[in-house]
Amino acid sequence: MHDVAAASKAGSGELAAMGEDELLSAFRSSRSGLSHEEASRRHRLFGYNEPAKKKESPLLFQVLHEFKDPLSLVLLAIATFSLFLGQTVNALLIYGMVVVGALLSFFQEYKAGKEAKKLTEMVSSTATVLRGSRREEIRIRLLAPGDIVLLSAGDIIPADLRIISEKDLHVNQAALTGEAYPVEKGAEPVKGDAKDALSLPNMAFMGSNVVSGSAVALVVKTGGQTEFGKLAEHVSAEREDTSFDKGVKSYVGMMMKIIFVMVILPSS
Repeated sequence: MHDVAAASKAGSGELAAMGEDELLSAFRSSRSGLSHEEASRRHRLFGYNEPAKKKESPLLFQVLHEFKDPLSLVLLAIATFSLFLGQTVNALLIYGMVVVGALLSFFQEYKAGKEAKKLTEMVSSTATVLRGSRREEIRIRLLAPGDIVLLSAGDIIPADLRIISEKDLHVNQAALTGEAYPVEKGAEPVKGDAKDALSLPNMAFMGSNVVSGSAVALVVKTGGQTEFGKLAEHVSAEREDTSFDKGVKSYVGMMMKIIFVMVILPSS
């Protein structure tokens, strides 16, 4: 199994250069596909065929995050100064407005997120594979490196694949490369640069779809190891503050200073 792990970690350029027999041998597979037992073993080793998901913060942190809104921060500053100056009723009213607004925003986003998750689970995409020479429809997340996938017009590419045989295969890679027109794919081994993996003519990548033709292909990378998975992991990571974010924070800081000057100095 260790050589399968090594083969799956190989660069796309290396995989594109392999002949069919060498490729099937490296992934301990065959034209008949994997057995269900072998696929299950590979799930334990490689995980399921799912791109990285954004980690959800605890509910308490999600609620507190709603108070980071610039307007909320300004109102909280005003309420705090009012409380400090003995204007208790005004301060409590402002605190109440901020809390109610933040809670309403949190519940709306939380409910929308749950509904979106349910909808995603209901629409479960499948792929056609060979398992022990038998043609089967399985959920995309159950694909494993070494699976044999059968592609036809209209199918989505369920993982990163090395094409073994094809007939008039054209793939739309616009989601990954921005190319407006379908790309013709073949099965012949080619030498390519791993840095330009998406241009390899005998590789098909998760996130693209078959426009025309048909093909038999070998799953070489799944989940976070795919080109799409790497992109999803990058997108789901915590982003750094943009110039706009920094500008907003600077503005909020300035407003708090103005409030401090307008409220504290006249009372002194």
